[in-house]
Amino acid sequence: MNHNATRKLTAAVGAIIAGLALGMIALPSAHAATARNGVCETGEFCLYYAANETGSLVDFVTAGGSVPDLTPYKFVGTGSGKGQAVRNNAHSVRNKSTQTVTVYYSPNYGGASQTFAPGASGNLSSALVNNEASFRVGAPASTTTTLGQKVANAATTQANANLTQAGAIKLYNTYFGTSWGNSTPWCAIFASDVLHQAGMSTKAHSAAADYFNGYSPSFDKTYFTWIPAGSTPRPGDIAVWNWDGALKSTDGQHVNIVVSATSAYAFTFVTGNSPSACGTAGSVCQASYSASQTKQVLMGFARPIA
Repeated sequence: MNHNATRKLTAAVGAIIAGLALGMIALPSAHAATARNGVCETGEFCLYYAANETGSLVDFVTAGGSVPDLTPYKFVGTGSGKGQAVRNNAHSVRNKSTQTVTVYYSPNYGGASQTFAPGASGNLSSALVNNEASFRVGAPASTTTTLGQKVANAATTQANANLTQAGAIKLYNTYFGTSWGNSTPWCAIFASDVLHQAGMSTKAHSAAADYFNGYSPSFDKTYFTWIPAGSTPRPGDIAVWNWDGALKSTDGQHVNIVVSATSAYAFTFVTGNSPSACGTAGSVCQASYSASQTKQVLMGFARPIA
C-alpha cells in the first residue's frame, strides 16, 4: 500500500472513531417491543384467548407498568377471539419479559392470583381461566394476605365451586355444631362459613343477618367494625342490606361478601340466597348491583377484625 492510501485509511478510521465518540454515527439497536400490535415480543407480557398460548392475543410492554383493570382492552392478534374483551376471557399467558408478572381475579390486584416468572408461560389456573381482571408487574406487593382478602378469596372459591344452599348449611352445621335444616334462610350462614374458612374465630358466626348489622343490638363488636354506607368497602367486608330502604334499621335483611370495589356504591360481591343477584335462591354466585340501586338499600359493612 502506498503512502497516500495509508494516509487516507488512517484518516477514515480516525473519522469513524471521532464520530462514535460524538454520537454522530448510529449503531444498529435492538428492536423495541410495540405494545398491542398482536405479536408477543421480547419485553412483553401476553394474554391469549385460548389454551396453550393459542388464539388471539394482547401484548403489554412490561416497562409500561402494571394494569389495574383489563376492562378497556381487546384481543388484537390473529386467531380465534380477535376483537373480544380481554377481561374474563383469557385462558393462557406468556411472559417474555425479564420481570415477574402476577395475574389477579379482581381489578386493582385483588382476589385469587397466579404468578409467572420471567420467561414462563402456561394456562391460567382454574380460578383465573376466563376470570382474570388485572396484572401486576414485579414482585407481589406483599407476601402477607390480609384477613379481608382471605375472606374474599374464600368467598370466590365457593362461588367458583357453585356451592348450593344445602352445601352451605351442611358446612355450617359441621363447623359450628348446629342442626339447621335445608330450608333455612342462609345468606348469613354462607357468610359465616366463609369467615370460618378464612380463619376467623369459631365464635364469629350466626344464622341471622342482624349479627352483622351495626345498627342492631345483635351486632358483634368483638369480631367486626361497623362501616356505614357511604365509605368504599374493602375485600372481605360483609355488606348488609335492607330491601325496604330503612338504612339505619335494626332489621338487616340480607348480607353478602365484598370481593372488590371501585367506589362506595359500586362493588362486586359473592352472595347466597339471592334470587335477584343469582337468578336462584339455591346457589352461591358473584354479582353486583348498579350504584343507584345499591344506594337505596345498602346499610353498611361489617369489617372483620384480625
